[in-house]
Amino acid sequence: MLSEKYDSRKVFMMSVPIFIELLLQMLVGNVDQIMLSQFSQNSVAAIGNGNQIMNLIIIVLNMTSVGITIMISQYIGAKDEHKVSEVCNVSLAVMGFFSVALTVVLFLFYKPVFQLLSIPEEIFNEAASYLLIVGSFILVQGLYLTFSAILRSYALMKQVMTISVVMNVLNIIGNAMLINGYFFFPRLGIVGAAISTNFSKLIGLVLVFMLFRFRGYAELKLSYLKPFPVETCKKLLYISLPSGAEALSYNLSQTIIMKFINMMGTAVIATKVYCSMMANVAYIYSMAIAQATQIIIGYLVGAGRLN
Repeated sequence: MLSEKYDSRKVFMMSVPIFIELLLQMLVGNVDQIMLSQFSQNSVAAIGNGNQIMNLIIIVLNMTSVGITIMISQYIGAKDEHKVSEVCNVSLAVMGFFSVALTVVLFLFYKPVFQLLSIPEEIFNEAASYLLIVGSFILVQGLYLTFSAILRSYALMKQVMTISVVMNVLNIIGNAMLINGYFFFPRLGIVGAAISTNFSKLIGLVLVFMLFRFRGYAELKLSYLKPFPVETCKKLLYISLPSGAEALSYNLSQTIIMKFINMMGTAVIATKVYCSMMANVAYIYSMAIAQATQIIIGYLVGAGRLN
């Protein structure tokens, strides 16, 4: 990798599959909203509130995945295979801990949070059903993001993008069957959308894990965690936590805005959901450029090529 020439063209070429992958990740939730629009506008409003909470959780998980990409890229640049494996194992342990902790917090406090957001009574139960079903798979989401971050560190953007395409296709098919009750399946509405989303994420996790094992870039062994490498964990958190502060701040502001929108009725909530879907696309490419740059700089820093 380090024999390659790194310039603006290389950054662009690496950013394109990352952009498509991030766009497709976002579309997993958005497809639920689009397909539910033909079922019920109340369901669109409910899923919009559920996804507002899930977005905050995913940002916390993404903060860790950014740190993973940066650290592994540096050790790849330094050609330190032992440290690469150590970071992979620590990353999975840290992401697993955060995912389980967030799942517990979600199940314990979703009602006070919904009340704080002033969610209308007519969509409260639907929003809760969607959030709890999707929230039960936070661990799957966290592990998927971890393996995706590791694979991106090895410049396997196209492969990860392809897996995102598969996830979206499965989600669309699952939505069609479970929301509307096609092919002898029951008509489940918003619950069907949540089940389809979880199934597609589970398949995505299986595929990224298989790709990781097939490539054999790093070892997954408990011996790397005994004794627990505290310094590696500290470094991972030191990089991860500040990196997501801006995105977390933005989404917290959107959550507060949603509280005011919720006071205006379900039609206005649904309108806000559709507008947010389009607005999100606008800044995804800048995120892709940033991630491609992080990976390349990681390689060069690890190799000591600071110039």
